[in-house]
Amino acid sequence: MEFFQPIFEIINCIAPPLYKYVEYYQKLAKYMQKLKKSLDKLNIQKEEIEQRLSVECSLEKVPKNEVKLWLEKVQVIAHDVENIDQMYKKRKGFSRARLGKIVYKKIQEVKKYRQKGSSFDSLVIDAPPAIGIIFPTAILVGEATSKTMDEIWGYLMGKTTIVTHINNRLLKETDKFDNVIWVSVSQTVNLIKLQNEIAATLKIKFTETEDKIRRSGMLLEMLKGRRFVLILDGVWEGISLEELGISEAIKENRCKLVITTRSLDICRSMDCKPVEVKPLSDKEAYDLFLDKVELDILEVPNLEEIVKLVVKQCAGLPYTIATVASCMKGVHDLQEWRNTLNEVSKNVKHSCQKH
Repeated sequence: MEFFQPIFEIINCIAPPLYKYVEYYQKLAKYMQKLKKSLDKLNIQKEEIEQRLSVECSLEKVPKNEVKLWLEKVQVIAHDVENIDQMYKKRKGFSRARLGKIVYKKIQEVKKYRQKGSSFDSLVIDAPPAIGIIFPTAILVGEATSKTMDEIWGYLMGKTTIVTHINNRLLKETDKFDNVIWVSVSQTVNLIKLQNEIAATLKIKFTETEDKIRRSGMLLEMLKGRRFVLILDGVWEGISLEELGISEAIKENRCKLVITTRSLDICRSMDCKPVEVKPLSDKEAYDLFLDKVELDILEVPNLEEIVKLVVKQCAGLPYTIATVASCMKGVHDLQEWRNTLNEVSKNVKHSCQKH
């Protein structure tokens, strides 16, 4: 019995943390389930609003700006939940405590937008003369970013933040294009969904019985004679432009296609001219991070050095910088910052290797 006593003591020391670990993931699993159910309800609400818009919109009526922004935000939320679910499944991305907080915050955000979607008394207003949708934009950060925008503009005229500026600048060129069509592409490409969104921009609706081949032919007919720009934002895999229904328009030089992607191979496979978005300089990246994190780092001893390392690991990528800064708002715990430093380093390295 004396021999086994130390073993029992060791087990007693180990067991509580193991129980806590299991208990944490059981609780996190319940939160994830709740988040997905809430998102399902939000998506149903989104579909109902889109159906109402398809009936109420016409040449004389267009969606209210607050409704358009709500629909765009719901799409962003759905993408965020998809990313959170990937982090949850892989147990990567953030510390367990931080992931739990992110899931909880996202549940609250979904709840907020469900309430907002229920508060619309009407969805449309009288239509002003326009050829597309003006998007809200963040300030362009960095000299390299401005040069990139000018380069893209140059290709359009004769050869997610930058492209919104491109979209808005295109809408001012009313003598060059009849329509500017913006579509956010999900990580898994759904051609029928893309065709629906393009048609919706043109105030046209397909019936549910039409397959993607028939839709492709109908889109081709809809766009005949039009000069338009199609912006596909966030492309994760190659898209068949012929199956989509715009290949003939591109061949006839009536369509200018803009895609945003992290993959150079996708750019080449779709026969696009690649324009690299240069990373921010160290100073630009650091200033952007401080602006988004809304934290006086000098208040916490030794925090400034860790923050600078976190920003460096973001590799000058504005979206990564803004995302990490948003997740670390109000965090003063040095250990949590060290955990984030390790996780961001791994994720950025993995992303670079993948793309």
